[in-house]
This record gives sequence, structure tokens and C-alpha cells, in this order.
Amino acid sequence: IIKDMPDIPNIRFIYILYLMSTVVTYFFAYKRSIIIAHQKNYICTLYTNIFLMLQHITMIVVLVITKNYILYLCVLIIFNILTNYAISRKADKLYPYLRTYKNEKLEKNEKKSIYKNIGALFMHKIGATVTNGTDNIVISSFIGIVTVGIYSNYKLIIALINKFSLLIFNSIMASVGNLGAKSNKDRLFKVFKSLNFASAMMYSICSVCLIVMFNPFIKLWAGKNFVFEFDVVFLIVLNFYIVGMRKCTLMFR
Repeated sequence: IIKDMPDIPNIRFIYILYLMSTVVTYFFAYKRSIIIAHQKNYICTLYTNIFLMLQHITMIVVLVITKNYILYLCVLIIFNILTNYAISRKADKLYPYLRTYKNEKLEKNEKKSIYKNIGALFMHKIGATVTNGTDNIVISSFIGIVTVGIYSNYKLIIALINKFSLLIFNSIMASVGNLGAKSNKDRLFKVFKSLNFASAMMYSICSVCLIVMFNPFIKLWAGKNFVFEFDVVFLIVLNFYIVGMRKCTLMFR
């Protein structure tokens, strides 16, 4: 797909390792959900940050000593597994009944309801991945990998802002689920409007700041050769704003 394919040794193996680093995040991950549902996401955050710190230290040591990128990716895979395993063990301690009821089976109507909701969520996630996860492929195909590198600088800053906003939304998601289960629709809609307004304020302020400061910051950080024209920057920020404005609605869905 890439227009100007780089001459990198073991590039297919590196791709497979990257793929594995994503796939292994699903190992032992399901028990994390029960901790979040009980509004104790701070436990998951604590474990994640501890292992993330250890992961970064190990990666730095590996790169400095061996200068081997493949070993660097192997460290990423190992720590992704260890993080979820540690959280899974913590869930077993917090909720001992998870080990007691191992062979229980759901009723047929319960299964049907779960499959229906998960199916809809699954299609939604595919749509989000196709929309938000194909930028680099499209740019590589039609323009070239150099432009992908320039775009990555802009994307990195937006990713950091999104990471911060994700902390906010993740911290209230379980509370919204609890509200949906126990409150009436009027109360739920009132809370939705309040959170949606707060979200609009946050993303509006961030978007204005990005429009004004994006290119001056990139020039200061990476140099003037790594700056896009204003119309491209405007579209990047517009996309950031639209995606951000959907988050509150998606959380309630």
C-alpha cells in the first residue's frame, strides 16, 4: 500500500510484533470490566501507570544497551500481558465469587440481549477504527511516508490531549452506567445535557488553542520544514473537534 516503501530490515516481523502488542492487550482483560463497573477504575489506573513506568524504564535500558528495536517491541508485548494479568489477579481478590462460579450458564434470553448489544457495539467500534485508524495508510498510499512523519507530529499532540480527556470520560463512565440503571430518563437526559455542555466547552477551548498555537509550536519543536499549511491544520483541528464532540453521546450509548 505504501507509496515509497522504506528499506528496513525485518519490516514484516516488526509489523507482526506491533500487531501482537495490540492483540495481547485482550489477554486477561475481561476482569478489568468488573472493577470499572464497580466504580473503582482508580485501581486499574494505578496498576497501569506502575507497569507503564517500569515498561518505559526497561525500554530505555534495552535501547541504550542493545540498540535493538525488535527487543524493544518484545518488552512492550511482555508488559502489556503483565499489566492485564496483575489487574486480573486483583479482580480475583476483590471479588472471590469470580472463582466460585466458573461453570454457570446464562439464560437464553440473557444471552440474546448481550449478543444484541455487543453486536451493535462491535459494529460501532469497527466504524470508529476505519474512520480514525486509517489516516496513515491513506496518506502513505496517495502522498508518501514523509508526509506521514510530519502528520505524526500533529497527531502526537492531539493524542496527548485525547488521553487527558479520556481520563475524564473513563472516570465518569461507570457512574453514567449506574445512573442509567437506577434513574428515570428525565434525570438521565438532564445529566447528559450538563456533561455534553462541559464537553463542548472543553473541546471548543482546546480547538481554538490548537488553531492559534499548533504551527508556532511545531516550528519551535521540530523546525519549519515539519509544518503544514493552515488549511491542513484547520482540517486536523476540525476533525479533533468533531470526534471530541461525539464522546459524550457515545459514552451514554
